[in-house]
Amino acid sequence: MATPPYIVLLGNVGVGKSAIFEKLTGLTGRYGSGHAVTSTTLTSVKSWDRRLIIADTPGAHPMNDKLKHNLHIAQSINNRPVTCVLIVVRADIRMDNVIRNVSDCAERFYTNFPSNLIGVCVTHMDTVTWTEHDFLLHVKEELDIETAVFSSIDTTGDALSQNLQNL
Repeated sequence: MATPPYIVLLGNVGVGKSAIFEKLTGLTGRYGSGHAVTSTTLTSVKSWDRRLIIADTPGAHPMNDKLKHNLHIAQSINNRPVTCVLIVVRADIRMDNVIRNVSDCAERFYTNFPSNLIGVCVTHMDTVTWTEHDFLLHVKEELDIETAVFSSIDTTGDALSQNLQNL
């Protein structure tokens, strides 16, 4: 039996990494009112359908324990061979803000990963009017990233898992 793809979720504090993790794994209680103030997430488990291994990392740019967060992120990346580093960003009414957030996060990892291992997950898509197609065109043009998945409040774990398996 082949080892499932290993996907590491990276992004700033509060962008929805743990919500994506919960949708993919079925585990609950990982984010909420306390999580909005501090970030302490570190877990790597199989998705609910057992087709993916997902690493949920602490948010980058935390208010406290920056070194600890960076060490946890490095540990997740070095845990096993990475199939995809998924940069998780929150949708914004202005797509250029989202592209800039992806760029800021990607700059920290491009030197360590081939561009074909970098993907994007845009959360909160139910809050914007621009399209997934338009985003894909711009992120390819600006950052040479060709892989993206999108999530809204109604996106199921099954849909996310299928999209991630197609990366």
